[in-house]
Amino acid sequence: MKHGGKRLGAGRPKGSRNRASARREQFVALSGRTPIEVMIAVMRYNFDAAEYERSQPTPNQKEITAAYARALDAAHKAAQFVHPRLSAVEHSPRFDWSLLTLEEVNLVEPILRKALDHEHGGTVNGEAAAVIHYTKD
Repeated sequence: MKHGGKRLGAGRPKGSRNRASARREQFVALSGRTPIEVMIAVMRYNFDAAEYERSQPTPNQKEITAAYARALDAAHKAAQFVHPRLSAVEHSPRFDWSLLTLEEVNLVEPILRKALDHEHGGTVNGEAAAVIHYTKD
């Protein structure tokens, strides 16, 4: 008999919830409004109240500001359940010049220098663009 490793059909299927979480979510859903539904309802109610007050002939600015603040607070709390967070990604390119031959560097360097000079006015992140020097060991 084969020991260790991954076996077909073993474990919980991908994407399925564990039993405790599934029971808890089912109980909350069946027992009335869920917390996210309450947060969204509070957000909409306060936003509508602020908009209604703004439409009045003599709007009360303190009431408007307070209603918008309550709506913003509820929106902030509900957002994490509605919108996924963006992951932090570094967008600056990193080059490993040691992987290139001298001929390849001589082809790429003028193109990169032109792109940097054109896009950033000769600077990268506020500092003067580095001149690329390559020496083959």
